[in-house]
Amino acid sequence: MSKTILNIGSGEMKYGDVKIDIYRTKTVNVIASAESLPFRSDCFDTVFSRCVFEHLPNALDSLLEQKRVCKTGGQIEIITDNAGYWAYHILGQHNKPVIFNGKSRLCKDSIWANQHYALYTREHLKNLFSLAGIVPLRVEFSDFGTKADFVNKIVRAFKLLVNFSYPRIHAIGSKIEAKPK
Repeated sequence: MSKTILNIGSGEMKYGDVKIDIYRTKTVNVIASAESLPFRSDCFDTVFSRCVFEHLPNALDSLLEQKRVCKTGGQIEIITDNAGYWAYHILGQHNKPVIFNGKSRLCKDSIWANQHYALYTREHLKNLFSLAGIVPLRVEFSDFGTKADFVNKIVRAFKLLVNFSYPRIHAIGSKIEAKPK
């Protein structure tokens, strides 16, 4: 039996059986908000999102929705920006629109569509998972290959600064069966 995967905020990604986003792309199956998923409860084995969490005005609402549509024993996987990453603070990449070659890299109709509401630490994600009733299985730093890799490797050499050297956090949690009272 195959596992069903929901990809929230999929954009152009091909990963997942059902791909939702707030804008239509070639790969999106469903137009919907991450905070109000149009699916019945307990229907996906895995609920995945990459670089979405930080764009949500209320991440806990989205996490509760992800838990709702995830099957008991299923996994919720989030990849989000690390609040401690040095480049976000020094280069200001998360507090203004990103412009490359004179063209905005923001979503379709609004320069605010790419707004970051929050950046997260590993502890934030563990706490949010717990608040939502999701058991954190792994919450770890993640890389994605940037031009700053050389600088990141130097920063990682100083163990106390490791939090500053990873641009993303990868969190995986499980929806467990509620214990009877």
